[in-house]
Amino acid sequence: MRARWLMAMGWLAVCGPRLASAQWDPEGGDTGTPPPGWGQQQPPQQPQQGGWGQQPQQGTGAGWTQQGSGWGRGDVERPPRGDDEPPQEQGDSSSDHAAVIGRFGVGWCGVTEVPIGGPVDENLVERAVPAPSVGIRYWLSEGLGLDIGLGIGFQTFTLEVDGDEMARGSGWAFALHGGLPLALHHAKHYKFLFIPELTLGLSGASAPSEMAPDNDDLFNGFLLRVGGRAGAEIHFGFIDVPELSIEGSVGLALEVANRGGNFCGDPDCDATFDASASTVGISTFLSEEPWDMFTGNIRARYYF
Repeated sequence: MRARWLMAMGWLAVCGPRLASAQWDPEGGDTGTPPPGWGQQQPPQQPQQGGWGQQPQQGTGAGWTQQGSGWGRGDVERPPRGDDEPPQEQGDSSSDHAAVIGRFGVGWCGVTEVPIGGPVDENLVERAVPAPSVGIRYWLSEGLGLDIGLGIGFQTFTLEVDGDEMARGSGWAFALHGGLPLALHHAKHYKFLFIPELTLGLSGASAPSEMAPDNDDLFNGFLLRVGGRAGAEIHFGFIDVPELSIEGSVGLALEVANRGGNFCGDPDCDATFDASASTVGISTFLSEEPWDMFTGNIRARYYF
């Protein structure tokens, strides 16, 4: 019995402190002095340094607090980003086009050649009265705009027969232009456009009649053009003037033109007769001469 009692005392002397420290739990309510050896335990592994080495403060996290919201000392992943960390850089979504949405742009719309009739002994198909047009563009949204243009032209002309000047006449033209510009893509200082458009033109003229010099022959013309343009509008935001832009485009259109005239048939102009010529064709908006592009294909605009 003595030998067994001595063995039991030796086992308690060796293993007793370890058992006590394993069972002593201050968080579970144990109080008093911890058993020997308890304070020598290794602390939990600290999270890796990732810009958050300090203890998180109340309210500084993005959805977590010091009292615990799913992230604790034992977690090794990076905690939610706090307000003290700089945000990541994002792409600049602003552009000159975005700055002119909801604003009116006034600009050049080109020159519309409105056909008009002429004397019977001349080619009725070749005559036209130019109508320079100015218009506005308004962007209803980021991708859709509205174009409205108006052109008025007036000219005088001289009638010559065998090199002799017989009489002078005058003519006028009126042109109405409409379009729906579509912004297919836009970046910092430019945008690509496709513009369905419609142009209507009317013209009239008068000149002394060859048959009745005291009376005038009357001429008229009509134009219908339906087509579209594709091109780019470049804003001058790179020199701090984003309201100013220049647009270059080419296009294709179906054009219907009519020229006519009412002529005196006798010296007293008691009898009259009509003559007309009509053309239908498809043409591109390309310039025949390099300097012609400034009157049609290239247009300047300023947004207010």
